[in-house]
Amino acid sequence: MKYAAIEEVMRKYTCKGYYSISRDCGLLLYILAYAMARLSGRVRAAAIGTCVSVPALCLAKALRDSGASGLVSVLDYDTERVSTLREELGGSELERYVEICESASSMGELRDIDLLFLADTALVDPSSISSALAERSIAVVGGVLAGIHKNPRVLKAVVEHGFTRVLIPVDSGLLLLARKVYDDSFLRKTIDVYRESFIQGPNPVH
Repeated sequence: MKYAAIEEVMRKYTCKGYYSISRDCGLLLYILAYAMARLSGRVRAAAIGTCVSVPALCLAKALRDSGASGLVSVLDYDTERVSTLREELGGSELERYVEICESASSMGELRDIDLLFLADTALVDPSSISSALAERSIAVVGGVLAGIHKNPRVLKAVVEHGFTRVLIPVDSGLLLLARKVYDDSFLRKTIDVYRESFIQGPNPVH
């Protein structure tokens, strides 16, 4: 697994002032997508919110590096970032992994998503997430600690809709959601790999 891919994205977009997630968050998304792709051979992912171009590129690079097939649907509410993403993808090998959605209504049209990234808790609608996600799937929600006051029932609501939850102290808090039918050992393994990545170096996933 190539951490250089994440470093490249972070360095390039930080210089452009488009820093939306930290290296740690980008690395977590990369590891999740990479592990799922290696397990299943195909991953359908989505990144939704403001300034989600960087998360989308991390997901797309994971698909490319895993050798699996798949697609990352991107719904970014910042039109300037969307234009930049189009320029970044134009003619690159990542272009075939990314689909840019044009309207907010596209979120309601998403189905069979294996890995979903939501930039903010304000975007969390448990019923919509439930209908969008595939049976064995994971959602990652950013800005939880900073935004939980805007949607104080979100943690209870996601559990009521059949999700397990793990709060990860990265950035302003990441909420990792998984359907209860998902094998808990996968989540434990993913978190272990994430921890080990800071110790073992560039190849924690095999």
